[in-house]
Amino acid sequence: MNPKKDNNEQQTLLDVADLSVVFNSRGSHFTAVNNVSFKVNKGDFFGIIGESGSGKSTIGKTLVRLNKASGGSINLDGRLIGNKKISRSDKSWLHQNAQMIFQDPMSSLNPIKTVLKLVSEPIMINKMIHKKAKELYKKLTYIRPYFHYSFKNKEFSLTYEYESNYFKKLAQNYHDGFKALSELKLSNNDFNTGYKEIVFLMDDISEKVQSNIELSKKYLTDYKNILDNFIKDYDNKQYEQVDLEFDQAKQEQAQKEKVLKYSQKVLDLKKQKENKKQELKDLISNFNEVYLFRNFSELLSWLTTVESEVKNFKHKMRFANDPLDYVYAGINYFWKKSELRIINSIKNDRYFEKEQLDLLIEKINEYFRNIFEPLVNIVINYSIELKKDILKTNIFYKQADCYFDLAKQLHKVINKKLDLSRLEEFNVYLDVVASNNKFIVENKYINNSFDEWKTTISNNFKAIITEINNHKDESQKIANEKNVDVYHLKKEINQLDQEIKKSYSAYQKNNKENEVNEVELAIRNTFDKKTKRDVIIENYKNKLPEVLSKREYLSEEVKKLREDYRKTKFRFSKLVNEKIHDLANQNKWKAKDVSLLMGAIKLRLKSMDTVDFEYKIVHKDKNIYRNLFLKLPKWLNWIYLFPLRSILIRDKVFDALSQVGLKPEHAYRYPHEFSGGQRQRIVIARALITDPKIVIADEPISALDVSIQAQIVNIMKEMVEKHGVTFLFIAHDLSMVNYACNNVIIMHRGRILERGSVDKIFKNPIHPYTKSLMKASPKLSNIHLDLASFDEGFNYNKDYSVINKPSYFKVSDNHEVFCTKEQFDLWVNQNR
Repeated sequence: MNPKKDNNEQQTLLDVADLSVVFNSRGSHFTAVNNVSFKVNKGDFFGIIGESGSGKSTIGKTLVRLNKASGGSINLDGRLIGNKKISRSDKSWLHQNAQMIFQDPMSSLNPIKTVLKLVSEPIMINKMIHKKAKELYKKLTYIRPYFHYSFKNKEFSLTYEYESNYFKKLAQNYHDGFKALSELKLSNNDFNTGYKEIVFLMDDISEKVQSNIELSKKYLTDYKNILDNFIKDYDNKQYEQVDLEFDQAKQEQAQKEKVLKYSQKVLDLKKQKENKKQELKDLISNFNEVYLFRNFSELLSWLTTVESEVKNFKHKMRFANDPLDYVYAGINYFWKKSELRIINSIKNDRYFEKEQLDLLIEKINEYFRNIFEPLVNIVINYSIELKKDILKTNIFYKQADCYFDLAKQLHKVINKKLDLSRLEEFNVYLDVVASNNKFIVENKYINNSFDEWKTTISNNFKAIITEINNHKDESQKIANEKNVDVYHLKKEINQLDQEIKKSYSAYQKNNKENEVNEVELAIRNTFDKKTKRDVIIENYKNKLPEVLSKREYLSEEVKKLREDYRKTKFRFSKLVNEKIHDLANQNKWKAKDVSLLMGAIKLRLKSMDTVDFEYKIVHKDKNIYRNLFLKLPKWLNWIYLFPLRSILIRDKVFDALSQVGLKPEHAYRYPHEFSGGQRQRIVIARALITDPKIVIADEPISALDVSIQAQIVNIMKEMVEKHGVTFLFIAHDLSMVNYACNNVIIMHRGRILERGSVDKIFKNPIHPYTKSLMKASPKLSNIHLDLASFDEGFNYNKDYSVINKPSYFKVSDNHEVFCTKEQFDLWVNQNR
């Protein structure tokens, strides 16, 4: 069991509030997710449990925008990602920081692509390696004049050491194999015994030969480290003193030449101008980011939620079976439609502070609640009264229709131009209706009389107009402040332009003798430093024949070792064939048995050839770095940018595969060549390659064997512990959720029925649905309840209605259940 983390010490990564997802089907609406809210902390292993059709996978797909949210908000690490449209930068950020693992790995892996291409797709699509490759390419091409000869020396020493050891060891391995094979004597003439002894010997030789692959990998790593160290030395100015002095002299000369051309005053003014331009650019960029994207997204989230509620109540009106249900849905429809009208009015003024918007949302909701909720409450009371006295049916239906018309007229007032004249017209209409229907005057509007409710409508209507006007004023104020700042910056830039022109014109008329002398001194200084540097280079070149002679001698040694290795390998291969046939003749083995043995031997020989293949790959990669650093002229170096990018991508894929327990050679295989568990590891590697903040795992283990399930879950837990990745684990296996997760939500029919800490929910399940799920998995280790007494067919929501709405009740810290007050009291008492 995971040690449970203290939520108070963690930061919230994912905040889902009132999320709804509605699907349209042949003119009807199906609510797959209904007002779901939960929070996931950074580094958490968060579980979502539910049977098929509960909406858990719909939530996962909505988080990565595969499904469209119909209402609510999704805040991922401070970014709102649930709106209909998000900015391009937010979309790019989301693609990198939110990844998904699907249930069936084979269906999410293209069978005609290798694992290398499949795993690298996310970083290719998001162009994550492109920038890194360009930066490395620029650094290598820039620093090579400073480390040209040093690199040659270190590179040759490293290559000589590697190749001499490599070929010596390989030759020795084959020589030992040759000796062992020559001395091989079988214990008897039985073919099966001989087959085992020969194959075991070849396996041992093959393993020793293939161990040299690690030498090649280490060589390439050390080769890259040389370049990395040169880059660090250059950044820290730790290269040859003559190069450093020459570099400083060139920079000083360039600066003096600029001063001669423009004067120091003009250069300072230009610098100020560039700073002001950057300040202006940052001001506009930051303003747009805060007000047009971040804060405006909050408003769009509110808009989306209300639009969803409008559609929902319209759908309920269409399919209402009872007139009171129709009126109830209709009043709410006009309520939300009126609210939507106000939001669209507010939306036109795009600039506002987030705190002000939150306060505005709260006030608008309160104003509309004061206006429309009394009507809703009256209809609910009618429903209660009808249960007591069915004889009043016609009376209540007629009165409810009257309140429906009132709501409709209220909507018309708000839907048109917001002014007090429209309110006066409604008051006249209300008086006429009240004079013809005494029950309107006699009814209670929550705790108010009719006249008090009428006054409330007027006051709240005026308050809405005031809030909208205040919002417009505030928006205009923010826009004006921004425009003033932009104006002042542009004015300062124009003033600097004028000063630059005047200063430059005055400088052209002056005597530049001092500046000319300084440039001449700088040129002489640069020439002296270059001469000093050239002397060092010339001394090195004078020693070059001796150095080259030594290198040539060492290279010849390596050639001899390589040739010795090839000859030994050829002799070994020849001996294998001869030895097999000699043993076959001596022991009178059948031809088909010999053919079977030769097939097994050829497989071993082929596996030994992978050493040569790896050697070629390593040298191919090494030569890309070498040619980029030494051979090509600077203007031609760009042709190595693409192979350099391929190397970085491949290294990233190898690293991702190693994290999930796969080997680099697996990258060159196809998905059908792996088991189900290995394919799921590949999918996990594909998700982790972008270093995401959150991974949504949609039933990643449901199609796997029990032993493989534990391996996959352990890999994901290891990613949480080592790299701080947050996992949203969607599953229907309670025992695995109990083992892996810290917090959990229980879902059914699109709603969260129980949520909180795994320990608390599993030790003390409250909701009957949670208990029925646990009854289906009776081997859970820490449940101490008599599950056999629970009725699987229990219908927990049969009494839910507009007059008996469920909500969340707190069982204990970090444990809540969704039910009515009566249900909560009953269920809690049952558990005592």
